[in-house]
Amino acid sequence: MNIIEVKSAASEKAFLAINAELNQGNPNYIRPLDNEVKQVFDSSKNKLFQSGNAARWILQNAAGKNIGRIAAFYYKYWQVFHNYTFRIGDRNYCLICNVFGE
Repeated sequence: MNIIEVKSAASEKAFLAINAELNQGNPNYIRPLDNEVKQVFDSSKNKLFQSGNAARWILQNAAGKNIGRIAAFYYKYWQVFHNYTFRIGDRNYCLICNVFGE
């Protein structure tokens, strides 16, 4: 498995498309608007970036097929508001993953 950090417009486009691919067999799935998802990772639109940061990765299988995505959010005050965060060193993280069952 390869893990590729989202750093370019092409990898961002792939990151957005993976969720639709994961849910292609789900008749109840409604894809969020790409602009709404992009705003979550845009420091000028998301106020949480004033005290934090985020990173995104694409997961690929050995053949180079996109099989999942990961987003990790750092926000120094999250532990106060949410119980589902975890700590690495002195930082609190919230981890969101979407992965195919391959």
